[in-house]
Amino acid sequence: MEGRKVPRPRDDDKTSWPELVGGDYMAAAFAIMQNRPDVRVFFHGSAPPPAGFDPKRVALFYDAHHIVTSVPNIG
Repeated sequence: MEGRKVPRPRDDDKTSWPELVGGDYMAAAFAIMQNRPDVRVFFHGSAPPPAGFDPKRVALFYDAHHIVTSVPNIG
């Protein structure tokens, strides 16, 4: 397999952002919007997760210090 490169996933195929956990929620929202301009980011402090699946939605959960507490995912 030497010389062959594994194709990198396209950003528009990205469905989760584990690298954003522990970071600032606004920086996370901008990173998601940069990767996937076709989705909407919804902020959920201590609110329950949204009902139903929406392929154009990312729920962003954060704590009182505005730190992302769980992996943002499409849905």
